[in-house]
Amino acid sequence: MRMTRALALLLLAAGASSPLATAQAFDIGSLQSPGVIFAPAGPTCTGGVKVDDGTFESGYFVIGSSSQIVQRLTPPSHPSLLTRACLCWISDNPASTLLSYNLMVYDDNGPGGRPGTLLGTRAVTANGISSTASTFFGYDCSLLDVGVSSGSIYVGATWNQIANPDFYLCADESTSTPTAEIFGSDDAGAHWTDFQDVQSEARAMGVRAEFFANGCIPDDFTLCLLNGRFAVQATFQTETGLPTAARVEKLTDQTGYLWFFDEANVEAVIKVIDGCSLNNRYWVFAGGLTNVRTVITVTDKQENNSKVYINQQGTAFKPIQDTLAFATCGQ
Repeated sequence: MRMTRALALLLLAAGASSPLATAQAFDIGSLQSPGVIFAPAGPTCTGGVKVDDGTFESGYFVIGSSSQIVQRLTPPSHPSLLTRACLCWISDNPASTLLSYNLMVYDDNGPGGRPGTLLGTRAVTANGISSTASTFFGYDCSLLDVGVSSGSIYVGATWNQIANPDFYLCADESTSTPTAEIFGSDDAGAHWTDFQDVQSEARAMGVRAEFFANGCIPDDFTLCLLNGRFAVQATFQTETGLPTAARVEKLTDQTGYLWFFDEANVEAVIKVIDGCSLNNRYWVFAGGLTNVRTVITVTDKQENNSKVYINQQGTAFKPIQDTLAFATCGQ
């Protein structure tokens, strides 16, 4: 049975410490199945961070073409890299099983700890949503390069609910579940409302995440590869200059490139490969388009081991094909 309920969205003035007196209302949909508890199936991010109790009594959506629901998740330690997100869905129509939507990740730097800066988004698909069981769908987040140095992040989904009226993000309404921080928006995250302010049954959403603790934290000068296990940094030096940090750009979870003088001018490409099944090693390969002195450092953050590769000044960059780089498989 589908129910809708109006939610009051209190608009916050830019820089204001208290809500404006005027409230803007929007609606949510709630999937009510009295007496039914849905035990989840699918990739549930086992061993990751969750705030639900493992079962779901209902589901929610925000009515509109930009339905958005996010939940606050805190990694067990800092720094950590977001590596995977798992979202739980249920349908109220057996014929509706496929939903395309966007996975969303926000910083917790909004007013009062609300969702703030958008850290990353990825277009994803949930194929095989059930009307009789809640189902998790897992997604690789390595290309989002979301590092958490302190505090928390908000993870969730945005989708066109008008075009996809049969889908709900799983909801835990068990009274024994500690209340999580859940926010909804119907205007692409421009304004947020706290679910518990108007939907007291809401305790937690079926949104979970996995983090790589003490792993690589990406920035303009640090390339994080293989789910944040490996960090790549480099310096370059001209004949008359001082050593300078190279800028990095990520291409895939295995591969990225360096640039020195101009972001349109690629100087070297590097990749780290999991060769554990072949020779019990992680491999490092690199190729360059430069003849300036280049020092590349690759670090296994899990084992705190590093390899340094040097291209000498005035020498055409020699290919690196190190298939014995890291003997840290299985650790």
